[in-house]
Amino acid sequence: MTKEEIEKLWLIDENDPRLHTKPKEITDFTDTAAIAEHMFGIMKKTNGVGLSANQIGLDMKMFVMRWPSVGGDTKGGEIVAINPDITAYPLDDTALYEEGCLSFPGLYMWLARPRYVDVVYTDLAGERVFTHLDGWAARIFQHEYEHMLGKTFKDGTSRMKLERAEKKRKKLFKNLLQQKFGTAK
Repeated sequence: MTKEEIEKLWLIDENDPRLHTKPKEITDFTDTAAIAEHMFGIMKKTNGVGLSANQIGLDMKMFVMRWPSVGGDTKGGEIVAINPDITAYPLDDTALYEEGCLSFPGLYMWLARPRYVDVVYTDLAGERVFTHLDGWAARIFQHEYEHMLGKTFKDGTSRMKLERAEKKRKKLFKNLLQQKFGTAK
């Protein structure tokens, strides 16, 4: 891809079928560094903590993530994960947390996820990385990894929970319109 083509990439619509398609393994790493840099830029502009290549329309098994240190308990960090996999996680040790997704602006749901994960991925240097993640990093990795399976955080959520979240989102957008234009449409 050219630099200009990469710079044109942006978040695709939440109804785009590419969000529900398993992306392909990466075998040619030529553009991965430039794409990752652009993805981090999109995350910064949209206040995100993770972004998968398929969220910007690319058929690539890759995501980026950056998380802050939280109250001194969790060290912040950054990962570019190419061809990632989760190798282990606890079934009986989960944490409930409210999540959003850049592909679904304004939609937030409380989800239980394993507190930690053991993962493997290829980094930008072409090295295979095996590591253990917990806290924020584990949650973000799991969320982005779902995109690698052609799934979103909405999949597997009860219809009732999703409907409640959609109602809250509509109310949020209505309030934003009222604030901006003085009227709800």
